[in-house]
Amino acid sequence: MYLLFIDESGHKDKAQNFTLGGIAVFEGLITPLRQGVDSLMREHFPAEPQQPFHASELYSLAADPNTPHFTRSHYRKLTNDLTQLILHHAAAYNAPGIVLFGQIIEKNLVVDPYLEAFEGIVARFNQFLITRHHAQDPQKGLVVVATSAQKRHASLRINYRNYRIQGTRLGNIHNLPLIPLFAEANATRLLQLADLVAYALQRYYEHKDAHYIDPLWSAFFQENGRFTGLYHRTAQYRTCTCPACLTRRR
Repeated sequence: MYLLFIDESGHKDKAQNFTLGGIAVFEGLITPLRQGVDSLMREHFPAEPQQPFHASELYSLAADPNTPHFTRSHYRKLTNDLTQLILHHAAAYNAPGIVLFGQIIEKNLVVDPYLEAFEGIVARFNQFLITRHHAQDPQKGLVVVATSAQKRHASLRINYRNYRIQGTRLGNIHNLPLIPLFAEANATRLLQLADLVAYALQRYYEHKDAHYIDPLWSAFFQENGRFTGLYHRTAQYRTCTCPACLTRRR
């Protein structure tokens, strides 16, 4: 089984884009991946080893002159270390141990960017599971959502049920038999890694800052040279040069 952990970025009103980031983890890797994040957080926060990783909050902390123990250079090293942890587990096995997903929606193009992004990321996760079946490695999937979306609990349940009965715009999701689970990001290291993915995507699409996302592109779900696991809804689709748009136009 693969578990897809989802978190969001860009929910503030001033942001032009809304982003959902996802990290799908094979069940056997959950413990070593969690232990790896725990170890890195202890290294960077020895006085607070249970410190949760929240990219935007720690970015603000690093900019605070009253916290000399955690500066921008510390922040960059921590995010780089977490990125390398993801890449190590993504490439260390015959079958994908970790696969990344992302949905970036220009807010002015849709009524509810969260629901559109959620539908897309779930459907693309299901497509990844179909590829595992074709590779003679049938797997089911489970979606875990950060409780920042708890207020959408009822609508997500209804929409998810409709996806399973009627299908999504990208097809059926028969490989995802259970409704999404909600979990506290503070208590779940895997959701904190999903936060890193969402933050890295948002920095790229909102601020043209590729520092955080560039090393992660290779870990996104791809098929035949296309970034199947990444979708960018933009009015500039025909001229956008991001990996999602560029490879989709080929």
